[in-house]
Amino acid sequence: GLPTGTGLGNSTGFDGLNARNFGVPDKPFAADIADRSALGLRLSRLRLLPTLPAGDLYTGIVDRFGQYTRADWPGKLHSEAEFTTRRDAEATALAAAPALPGRDAWGGWADGPTLPHTGYFTTTKRDGRWWLVTPSGHLFLSWGTDATRMGGETIVEPRAALFAELPAPTDPLARFYGRTDHVLYGPFKSGKTFDFYRANLFRKNGPDYEAVWRKTTLARLKSWGFNTVGNWSDEALGEAHEVPYVGTLGVGGDHARLASG
Repeated sequence: GLPTGTGLGNSTGFDGLNARNFGVPDKPFAADIADRSALGLRLSRLRLLPTLPAGDLYTGIVDRFGQYTRADWPGKLHSEAEFTTRRDAEATALAAAPALPGRDAWGGWADGPTLPHTGYFTTTKRDGRWWLVTPSGHLFLSWGTDATRMGGETIVEPRAALFAELPAPTDPLARFYGRTDHVLYGPFKSGKTFDFYRANLFRKNGPDYEAVWRKTTLARLKSWGFNTVGNWSDEALGEAHEVPYVGTLGVGGDHARLASG
C-alpha cells in the first residue's frame, strides 16, 4: 500500500519499520521515540524521496516505455526514435565481435585438448576435474543465462494511477494487454496486465519482433561470451541449433514429496 506517514513526513516511506533499524531496539518507529534529534542524525544520512503528499507518491512513476519517471540515467530511453538508433548501433557492434576467439562451433575450448568426436555432448575427467565435452571433442565450460525469454507483464489494473501513459484500446500496442490470475507475491494476485517488454520490441522491430528478438538474442549470447541457453528459456532458441541449451524436465504424478514451506 501507500505510506501513511510516520511523523517524519509523509514521503519518507518508513511506515511500519521498527526503530531497531536505526539503533533503538524493539520500540515502534515513531510512537515511543522520545528523543528524535538522535534519530534525525541517522535519518539525515538517508536519501529520502521528494516531499510529496502520500497520495501523489506513486502517481505516474512509470512512463510509456515502462521506465521510472522520477530520475534520469545514462541509457534511459526518451523517444521512440532512439529505438532505431540503438538497434543499428547494436547490429554494428555484434557484427564486429560475433564470438570470442578460440571457441569451436559449440562454444568449447578449440585451442585445448582434443578428444574423440562423439557427435553429442559427453563428460570426461582430466587431472581430477570433470569437464563437459562438445560433440567435436573439445572441453566445454558451460556459461549460460536462465530464463532467456520474452515477456515482462505487470499488473496495470487496479493500479492504473502508477502509469503515466498506457495504450488506448484501439492502439496497435493494445495487443500486449493481458490478464493474470496466478501472481505469487505482492499486494495484487490478479488483474489486467501490460507487457512493456514486448511492446518495446514491437516499437523497435515491427510486427516481426519475435523472430528479430530470437536472432538478436542468439547473436548477443555468442558475442558476450555465453555458450549455453539455460533453463526456463524460449524453446525456439534451442531449436535454432546455434547455441547449446539445457532441456527442462517436469516431475509429476503421485509420488513422495518433501515439504518446502
